[in-house]
Amino acid sequence: MDKILRFLGWLIECLNFLKIVASPFLAGLLIAFMFYLYKPDTTGLLIAAGITVFSLILGVLLARYVSRSTTATAFNARIYASPDLDNLNKEGSDQKVVEK
Repeated sequence: MDKILRFLGWLIECLNFLKIVASPFLAGLLIAFMFYLYKPDTTGLLIAAGITVFSLILGVLLARYVSRSTTATAFNARIYASPDLDNLNKEGSDQKVVEK
């Protein structure tokens, strides 16, 4: 049972690592695609491929930097947290809904 939980924890950490890598990579892929549409020849293809590879390397470096200070799961939890919704039940009982 302990091996299964350890594997699931590792799997979740890997997926969160990939989520951090995916953000700059997808942005770079979009920029490379737009550049290739602007210049659809061999030079444009090489520059677009360079932009794509650069964005992938940048995403991996960002994820490694985040993993040194904290885990990828903790980083994503902090990024995607919504503290305004945490207090909704506490504040919701005191406030009245105003209808127009």
